[in-house]
Amino acid sequence: MSFEQRAAVQELLAIQPKSSIEQFKAAAPTRHVPRFFEQALEGLRQAGFPEK
Repeated sequence: MSFEQRAAVQELLAIQPKSSIEQFKAAAPTRHVPRFFEQALEGLRQAGFPEK
């Protein structure tokens, strides 16, 4: 992942420190499109987004 992507995750976590992949899974409208949803989750993981 790029520096910009990791920086964006850190910026988001500074504003919303309880953000997580777990929350994203529960709220994301893309969860109904499995292929896209799994790609989005992998991107978040690679950028350093916390699981919980």
